[in-house]
Amino acid sequence: MTDTTAYLVLLECPLCHHGYEHEDALRDHLQVDHSREDLANFVVRAVEERESVG
Repeated sequence: MTDTTAYLVLLECPLCHHGYEHEDALRDHLQVDHSREDLANFVVRAVEERESVG
């Protein structure tokens, strides 16, 4: 009999890089632990980086 190992892939917060097992947990974390301004700044930086690459 062979052993099979399953790995849980965590959803990572793009702002602080904490991992969460479920989308709802990540959403709750973003809502409670990060301000709207932090989230908006992250999105703006991501768009600017994407545009500068090509």
